[in-house]
Amino acid sequence: MRTLRVLALLLCAGPAGATEIWSSGRAALRIGGEFTGTVAPIDRGYFNDSDYGQNLLRQARLSLSVELAAGERFGLLAEARAENMENPRLYALYLRARPWAGKRFDLQAGLIPPVFGRFARAGYGADNPLIGDPLAYQYLTTLRANVLPPGVAELLRVRGNGWLVGYEGYLTAESGLPMIAGRRWDTGIEARVGGESLQVAAALTQGTLSQPRVRDDNDGKQVSARVGWRPATGLILGASGAAGEYLEESARELLPEFARGRTFRQRALGADVEYAGGHWVLRSEAVWTGWDAAAASAPLLGETLTALAWYVEGKYVLLPGLHVAARYDRVHFGDVTGPDGPAPWEAPVWRIETGLGFAVTRQVRLKAVYQHNERDGGFVRENDLIAVQGAIWF
Repeated sequence: MRTLRVLALLLCAGPAGATEIWSSGRAALRIGGEFTGTVAPIDRGYFNDSDYGQNLLRQARLSLSVELAAGERFGLLAEARAENMENPRLYALYLRARPWAGKRFDLQAGLIPPVFGRFARAGYGADNPLIGDPLAYQYLTTLRANVLPPGVAELLRVRGNGWLVGYEGYLTAESGLPMIAGRRWDTGIEARVGGESLQVAAALTQGTLSQPRVRDDNDGKQVSARVGWRPATGLILGASGAAGEYLEESARELLPEFARGRTFRQRALGADVEYAGGHWVLRSEAVWTGWDAAAASAPLLGETLTALAWYVEGKYVLLPGLHVAARYDRVHFGDVTGPDGPAPWEAPVWRIETGLGFAVTRQVRLKAVYQHNERDGGFVRENDLIAVQGAIWF
């Protein structure tokens, strides 16, 4: 186990580009890394908690990566991360093959980059003008994949407490599912094809957007795809879709006998746009997702729990290396019929984040942001936070 941890730490790629440390003929080994430290007051509303138990505004993260390339046609890429002094976690490990020289087509297999959406594919480090993640890629709902809510009333009772969901009748409480687990990659295979103006990518994976998996625990798979189109200089339009089984086998065994043969899927659609021109970078993204509701009893059993998230963000470069940025972010949830009539199954939430960033050097960057969060439920319904972040790439 110790050996595996050491190997994991040696496998990684930093946002500023990896350094070539060895080459022989057409083979080369490149290693890079990043250290990021973020400081903020305690987030008592847990608005910035992620699905792996970390608060993104209070975090020290070390990433190390490696790329072992055999010419332009084959490569092994991997990344490991350690957060807040915890054991390293393997974030990416995949083989990449480009079967035809000169053709923009590649295959990837293993713990692979995501296909769906924009932010999860390029939303870290220097590409993120702020510190927080968009709510669709981070915020935790009160739906879980490993246990069943006893019914509608219980699901409504825990609204706004996705950071620690404890349904009545269960001894353990755990974090709920995000719409998209933006900081975890899934296991499977994918193909990408296209040039500068049009790109298409598709993947077959073990888990779903909200529940990536290394091991298959429900005999299901997810299919996801994205089309990206560049109709003009600086403008990128994207459309995404995904569908897969999210419910774990252990939860399926808790279903009523008549429902155990059903398939419980997460489905998602996404659209994104980006425009860069002059001193401006403008981005917007919308994600709709629906989970087939699995419950211990009707009427919740068989319904679809829906969520719609969208954000708009802008970045303006004031001076070389200095920018200001802002993001407005919102998540709406669909209604279910409870004891008091129709109501959103989870508490609607919104966020505004604004701040500035400064590149001290190409390898050292600083950011500072103000963030306001608000939701219609939970123990803490709103808060204001100030966060500061420093990042070093090597």
